[in-house]
Amino acid sequence: MIGGLLGYETDDPRMSKSLDTAKEKGINIEFIEDPSAVDHPNTARLIIGNDTDTLELIGISIGGGKVEITELNGFALRLSGNHPAILIMHNDRYGAIASVTKILAKHEINIGHMEVNRKDVGKEALMVIEVDQNVEDPILRELEDAQHINQIAKIVS
Repeated sequence: MIGGLLGYETDDPRMSKSLDTAKEKGINIEFIEDPSAVDHPNTARLIIGNDTDTLELIGISIGGGKVEITELNGFALRLSGNHPAILIMHNDRYGAIASVTKILAKHEINIGHMEVNRKDVGKEALMVIEVDQNVEDPILRELEDAQHINQIAKIVS
């Protein structure tokens, strides 16, 4: 898990030292075993962030270095990890989706699949956008500045 968070491929020789590398980078890691019943034995909950910006996701290791993300910040989803994706937490307001898709179109990034869900009208919402290529950090920063956007995470393939 730590190697994946650091962006390592499954066969990266640095994988075995990923916990040490995270500590050197000032990343605090804590493993908590939870005896709660889950649907799959290889389920993990990750809480990533700091005091002001936190992302909580639940994923399942399905083997071969592949994971399936099943929940993000309380939103149920099914994300296979077979394609790059952008996960965007936003306010449920008109124009939020358009502001994101306009930026992606400007950079010629094609959307392969998109889901939008909200907790309630006008409340927190989630866009899950699978794209045809990895989205570079400058584009993510541009997306973060878009109207009504609260938080963005990316999944590379």
